[in-house]
Amino acid sequence: MKIRLRLFGDLPKYFGRERLEMDLAEGATLRELWDSIFSECGDLIPQEYWDSSSGRFSRSVMVICQGVEITGNDCALSDGEELFFLPPMVGGACLIH
Repeated sequence: MKIRLRLFGDLPKYFGRERLEMDLAEGATLRELWDSIFSECGDLIPQEYWDSSSGRFSRSVMVICQGVEITGNDCALSDGEELFFLPPMVGGACLIH
């Protein structure tokens, strides 16, 4: 099955693109997705975003699926699912007149 990933903040600069598509076995969970991401791109992800001890994105990166933040590893994925990865972001401007 195909899972689409959308990367925000500065994550695209590490992956070289804003969108990824991963092929996983039918009925795969987030654990299999993490394993697949790490095997294909693990050396590209900086330590502040990837927790090598748990083998997943660190807690600072929000993972959103169908409008809900996902925090566990056992969430089952469906073909065509789209996940959004949001690292901590800062910025903006405050204009005072």
